[in-house]
Amino acid sequence: MTPEQISRWVTVGESETQEFKETTGQRREAAKAVCAMLNHRGGRVLFGVRPDRVVAGQIVGADTLEDIAQELQRVDPPAFPSIDAVGIGGGRAVIVVTVPSGSGRPYSYQGQAYRRVGATSLRLSRDEYNEMLLERVHADRRWENEEATGWAVADLDHDQIAETVAEAVRRGRLDEPGTREPELLLRGLHLLRGARSCVRPSCCSDGARKWRLPIRNACSGSRGSGGPPGRNSSTAGSFTGTPSICYGSAVSGGEPADRGPGAAGSVRARG
Repeated sequence: MTPEQISRWVTVGESETQEFKETTGQRREAAKAVCAMLNHRGGRVLFGVRPDRVVAGQIVGADTLEDIAQELQRVDPPAFPSIDAVGIGGGRAVIVVTVPSGSGRPYSYQGQAYRRVGATSLRLSRDEYNEMLLERVHADRRWENEEATGWAVADLDHDQIAETVAEAVRRGRLDEPGTREPELLLRGLHLLRGARSCVRPSCCSDGARKWRLPIRNACSGSRGSGGPPGRNSSTAGSFTGTPSICYGSAVSGGEPADRGPGAAGSVRARG
């Protein structure tokens, strides 16, 4: 980071991702901006830049950076921005605080969450806060990623599994596996863990239309009964992973599903 880089940033002016503060005496307002940026697309705060875009810098004492860091510790959940002092001559420096878009949104500062609108930091409404919180919870723990223990391949709707695979092949999202045997299909797509596990159903979107990997009975009961399935000791186990054969995104944590059972060839989801 150089004085020339600082000058280029200042020329652009304040925006959703950039804010100027004349001195670190404005660090509370700066912390609000950092909080808002964490809840948005990230950004930077520059201390030592006047509102008229003059790069004046400030004297950086022994406690200056520590004071900024302590103020930023009031952001919750904890964020770890980078803090850099860039000398501009005359014993003065511009302090740059940089944050990415936060992965733990919503963030709050002193109990209040903020969002970035243009070059200003506005309070999040309760509805906006709750929506952001739900997005975080859903990303961290999604129902289709959770294990469903005690279900057997025999409890699944075999016809719908075959139909879904055929549709994925027809759309060019899946290589022809050479089999419609449910257990071989699921194993080839890495939706079986060992010999005794499978996955919950998962919805995949294609434009305005949605398809469900037809393992619906993992949640709704055995085929045709609507109730709990019977147990099959040879195949019962836990359901785990994220199926995505409908539109070919990678399965099981993003690894390509290209290792199928040898007897039936491979089942490969196309990206």
